[in-house]
Amino acid sequence: MSFAIFGFAQFVAGFAVGFYKAWDVTLVMVAFVPLLGIAGVMQDLNNKARHRCPFAQKRMRLGIMENSLVAANCAVAIAMAFGWKFGLVIISTTPILVLAGVMSMKFQSGGEKKNTEHTEKSGQIASEAIVNLQTVQSLSHEQFFYEMFAKYAQLARRIDFRRSAVYTVSYGFSRAVIFFLYAGSFRFGYYIVSNGEMSFADVFRVFFGITYVAMTFGQVIAFLPDHSKAKMAAAQIFKITDQVPQIDSSDPKGVRLMVDSVDIRCTNVQNFRAQLAVVEQEPVLFNNTIRENILYALPDDRLTSDEELHAAANVANIHDFMLNLPEKYSTVVGEKVVQLSGGERQRVSIVRAVIRNPRILLLDDATSALDSNSEKAAMNVQTALKAASSGRACIVIAHGLSTVKNADIIAVMDRGEIIEQGSHDELLAKNGHNDQLTRGKKS
Repeated sequence: MSFAIFGFAQFVAGFAVGFYKAWDVTLVMVAFVPLLGIAGVMQDLNNKARHRCPFAQKRMRLGIMENSLVAANCAVAIAMAFGWKFGLVIISTTPILVLAGVMSMKFQSGGEKKNTEHTEKSGQIASEAIVNLQTVQSLSHEQFFYEMFAKYAQLARRIDFRRSAVYTVSYGFSRAVIFFLYAGSFRFGYYIVSNGEMSFADVFRVFFGITYVAMTFGQVIAFLPDHSKAKMAAAQIFKITDQVPQIDSSDPKGVRLMVDSVDIRCTNVQNFRAQLAVVEQEPVLFNNTIRENILYALPDDRLTSDEELHAAANVANIHDFMLNLPEKYSTVVGEKVVQLSGGERQRVSIVRAVIRNPRILLLDDATSALDSNSEKAAMNVQTALKAASSGRACIVIAHGLSTVKNADIIAVMDRGEIIEQGSHDELLAKNGHNDQLTRGKKS
């Protein structure tokens, strides 16, 4: 009777445990948020442990399986020696235990296809955002991508809640049936003891010798892969979130960066980034329409009209090109952006910077990735960059001197240090490194 009561308790516990599956997405969402804020998340991680883990995991599984098999065989042999009749009865209940496990797995897999689709979509968004982290941060769009990620993660979560109603019942039954079999086995054991065929102590030896070891063996084998994967995943997440940035802006020994005579360490990071716009060497366009790719530059609470969008495109000298596309600004650019050339992608990136209306524009070697044979594309981008730079502070990072010769101040760097500084004419008059670079005497 006590085992029957314990079986009912296991049913209730199994019902509660079934809801665990629906909450695991919350952990993933919590882990995703800090990744967008870590500047060093794209650094190369040490992959040695990652390479070793699969082999170590297989060796560990093999060792546990061997130990469990030896223990199970020994337990069966000992149990049969103490009472073969009772032992055979317990062994005959194995198919019922297997059926309970199959039922649990079958109900658990229900709706897995849709759940997987939503999970993969949220994973795609997370991957795209993390791989293109610098672009996301420069656009101050961490919250936007988090909300997109959370949308599909919540859809997967709702499916899990619907599945949990059936799954928890089946899981509870699969756990409870074990103890119902306990009750039946002990009832048969009582019958054997009352007939004088076995002692009560031998009944316990046979029962626990077979069932306990068999259950332990099955549970270890069933949960070992998931347990190992969970530990590996957690280790990788904590390894990323615990990274210390290579550049510590709070270090008092470091260089102070002043904007309008204000140390940026004294400003809000998000507010400061909202004043910046970046045109990268290789611009990143997300798998969406051209319009949405441009509007990513704007904060969520700022609306823009078509006139403002078209004006920004005119500054980048690409508005007429957009109007000639099949869907105009609603044209979808693929993941690899095969529809647009390098110069066109760069000018879309310039539109994104212009519509942001930044106080500071950072051009990160914006023309170096263009095909040197396409003179027209390079000229179009140069014209767009010149127009975008008008009326705002502009920081240009470049290897080509023609790109920066009209700058107010040129800083010549060598091995990470500024060795010359001044206008183009001032640097030429010094007959220094800049003069040598201009005359082609030094590469």
